[in-house]
Amino acid sequence: MVVWRYPVILAVLVVAYWVMISVGNPIQSNKVQGSGDRIVIAAPLQVVLAFGDRYLAANFETIRLASTGMNVNRNTGEVDGQYLLRGHLAVSELNSCHEDNYYLANALLAWGGAEASANGILKAAMQCRHWDFFPAFLYGFNQYFFKRNVPEAQRALEV
Repeated sequence: MVVWRYPVILAVLVVAYWVMISVGNPIQSNKVQGSGDRIVIAAPLQVVLAFGDRYLAANFETIRLASTGMNVNRNTGEVDGQYLLRGHLAVSELNSCHEDNYYLANALLAWGGAEASANGILKAAMQCRHWDFFPAFLYGFNQYFFKRNVPEAQRALEV
């Protein structure tokens, strides 16, 4: 009887994870006007579903965001990327050092019209990854290109 205890617990947790992803977030509704069926589970719930490992939860969410892609809203004809913004912010909350997160946030969010949120993610990555020059370079470039904030861009590029 003891031998089957762990597989049963694992099966129950997998089913609970699947139900929460299918139904949505019971804590906070992340559906936005026009986002269709795209949901993002809140960061604390993702940590619980990843058995307490916030880095694993960040990896799962980044993989999901990279693989799902963007949808075009059939009513307006615009790219529907609000769930990407919410997802990358959740990953940044889980692990601000996540390399794929700041690459994708800069590529998709900054050039998709959400440069303020992308710069926030890059700034958190810049503070966390002090040995890496790339988040500072991207942050400085975005400050100059999007906001024409030359002193902030120089400060970031000097880092």
